[in-house]
Amino acid sequence: MCAGLRAAALGALAREQGGRAVSAGRLPSGVALIVPKTRSGLHKCLALTLDCVVTGEIGALILVAALWGGTNPFLKRGTEGLEQVRRKSQPIQLLAEMKFLCLNYKYVVPFALNQCGSLVYYLTLASADLTLAVPFCNSLALMFTLATGKVLGEAIGGARAALGMVLTALGVALSSRKRRGR
Repeated sequence: MCAGLRAAALGALAREQGGRAVSAGRLPSGVALIVPKTRSGLHKCLALTLDCVVTGEIGALILVAALWGGTNPFLKRGTEGLEQVRRKSQPIQLLAEMKFLCLNYKYVVPFALNQCGSLVYYLTLASADLTLAVPFCNSLALMFTLATGKVLGEAIGGARAALGMVLTALGVALSSRKRRGR
């Protein structure tokens, strides 16, 4: 739905600007401010399109946090047994540890998913506000890590960890609200 609104808004903006080409990849910044208020339909369409873009960014950042945080406990479990790998020299030790990890599906699968999260994060940072994206992703990743760890039976710290999660969520919400209000 957002893609259709985006295309319609770009076409309407191109007509509004005398047929000048507008990049289909991204709306110009502050486009809702350029559009005259007398064209209320176009103005509403562009505002709705910008809301869809922001919603898509938030969805992508939540996906990143889930991929990062959800895989951390599995990565920890995948490294179990690494301490047992012993070799005589440091270079051989390093190669033996790399072999252990690369041939261990319990480590490789979560690692690949974690790296997919990093790729989505990198792509999302091109259009997201850094002052919101970085704390939002990192704090949510922590919350996903604690939740996933709890589901897997790890001790996460009880009431103090729960309080920390609530305070983290509150801080991100307040920061997000303050930034949007500007």
